[in-house]
Amino acid sequence: MSRLSRIDILMISTHLVSFLNFEFQIDRVYNDQMSTSEIFDAEAKKLVLSALDGFNVTIFAYGQTASGKTFTMRGTQDHQGIIPLALQEIFKALYENYGHPTSGKDHNLQ
Repeated sequence: MSRLSRIDILMISTHLVSFLNFEFQIDRVYNDQMSTSEIFDAEAKKLVLSALDGFNVTIFAYGQTASGKTFTMRGTQDHQGIIPLALQEIFKALYENYGHPTSGKDHNLQ
């Protein structure tokens, strides 16, 4: 974990200007040279697998308009996003634990 940093946020509305003091804790920062699959392997993969163990998990992209949220989550044909990578990981784990649907194994998932 990185140290806590204190920042001042300027809130501006039509007739109101106020300063609020918030604390944020930053776990990691990734540069623009990292691929979505590298970030998935470093962060999201363990969350996806914990969902198979019964934990509630939410992965979302947050940011300003046109910052790449949809690309990060969906990806393209050549560069898969978080959603297709998560689905691949889910099916990979299911096949490893219960066999492929054509393997002849009993597929009682209960």
